[in-house]
Amino acid sequence: MVVYPNDKCELFCYWMLFVSWQKLTPPRSLVIKDVYTAAIAKTSVSQNTWDNFTQVTAWRAPFFEIWRDYSSVYSPTAVAYFAALSPQPSLTWKTQINDFINAVIASGSLAKLEYLYLFATEHEQHSTINIINPAVGTILAVNSPTFTTMFGYTGNGSNAYLQTYINMAATTIFTQNSNTSGIYIRSNVAENKCDFGGGGGNYSAFYSRNGADLAVGHNYSSGSDSVANTDSRGLLGMQRNSSTQFLIHKNGAQLGATLSATTGASGTNTMQVLNAAGTSLFSSKQVSAFYMGSGALSFASMYTDLQALAVVQGWNV
Repeated sequence: MVVYPNDKCELFCYWMLFVSWQKLTPPRSLVIKDVYTAAIAKTSVSQNTWDNFTQVTAWRAPFFEIWRDYSSVYSPTAVAYFAALSPQPSLTWKTQINDFINAVIASGSLAKLEYLYLFATEHEQHSTINIINPAVGTILAVNSPTFTTMFGYTGNGSNAYLQTYINMAATTIFTQNSNTSGIYIRSNVAENKCDFGGGGGNYSAFYSRNGADLAVGHNYSSGSDSVANTDSRGLLGMQRNSSTQFLIHKNGAQLGATLSATTGASGTNTMQVLNAAGTSLFSSKQVSAFYMGSGALSFASMYTDLQALAVVQGWNV
C-alpha cells in the first residue's frame, strides 16, 4: 500500500525542516524530506516510509491532532473522481476503487486512457462520471436504461442508451489511427445490436455477439472485422494502431484482425454506449464498465485490472 501526502502535510514538513526552532538531524530529517518531496510532487511514499514519518513526528504533541489529517490514502486521480460523486460512496467502495486506480497506474495504462467509466457503482450518479477527467464526458442515461446497483446499466433493446457527448472527431488520446476501446458485458445475448459506437457513414461501432454468433467491429471506417464469438460476456472491444488494420479483443486476448483503412469520423456523431450514434441498434445487454484510450493501451492489462475489481466487488463474469 502507498500513501499520498497532501497539501497540509507539505506545510507541516516545511515547518519541521525550515521553521521549527528545534531542527531534526539525520536520519529523522531524511524521512521528513522524503515525505516533503512526495507532497510537493503529488506522488506517493511507501507505507514503510509513512510509518517512519509518523514515528518521527508524532512525539510533537501540540501538532499531533493536526498531523493526523495530513495523509491522503487515495491517489490524486481517485481524489478528483470522488470529489465529483454525490452522495459520497462508502469507504469500502472508495478503497476498492483506489486500489483499482493504483493498479491502472502501475500497469502504465492511466496515461493512455482518455475516458474510463465504471457503471457497477453504489449510486447511479457515480456511473456517469469519467474517472480520467471528471469535468468532461459526463454521461446522460437516455430513455431510462435500467441501473442496477453494483452491476451497471441494462438496455431495453428498443430506445435506451448512454450518451457520453464524446465527439470522436475531437478526442486527443483516442484518435483515428491510434485507439483502443473496451466494454465489460454481463449478458450473453445474440442480437444485431451495437454495444457502443460513434455512428455515421465512416464510423466506429461494436457488436459483441450478433445474430450469426460473430463479434463485429467498425473502427473509423465503413469496413468491418468479424470473428466467431458465442458468448458476449466479459471485456470485449477494438484496438487500432495504424491506418490500415484494427483488432478485436476479448478478455485480454486477440480474437481477430482485419485490413480496414480509416476514412475519418463524422464530427456530428458522439460516442454512445448500448447503441451507436446515428443508428437505432439499441443493445439489451447489461454493461458494467467502458473505456477509450490510445492504440498503445494494453487490453490485456485493462482486463487484468478490471477483472480484479469485478471479482472483489462481485460483478465479474
